[in-house]
Amino acid sequence: MIKALAQRMRERGIVPELEVFDFGMVDYARYLIEHGHLQPPYHFNLLLGSLGTLAATPFNLATLVASLPAGATWAGAGIGRFQFFVNALSITMGGHVRVGLEDSLYCDTKKERPASNPALVERLVNLAEAAERTIATPAETRGLLGLRAKA
Repeated sequence: MIKALAQRMRERGIVPELEVFDFGMVDYARYLIEHGHLQPPYHFNLLLGSLGTLAATPFNLATLVASLPAGATWAGAGIGRFQFFVNALSITMGGHVRVGLEDSLYCDTKKERPASNPALVERLVNLAEAAERTIATPAETRGLLGLRAKA
């Protein structure tokens, strides 16, 4: 089924997001690449901190990043109380982030401040600016991910 879906996405010009919860998933992505089922560009979303996934640790994130295929882009995501922690690691490691209410409903680990998508994005923009990282425009993001420019 994965091979058929990869073929359909390729036919439609869709760049898949390769979601990774553990090291075996990177190995499987490499298998699909080696057998020609996935074509560049490769974009990985590394999700840590949920039950059944790798723990949200700097070691696990760094090791996942080191295991990715050359030239791959990646974003770090943390679940719940780990969202900001993993996002902050990702920004300082030179990666990208996934953020939003899908992953965390609160802006703090004590669950006292309900989150909103604008608030979650704003705190990462502030962190990125402090780390001297430039926020990509939508057009730059499309180019980074290998997506066609909007007409």
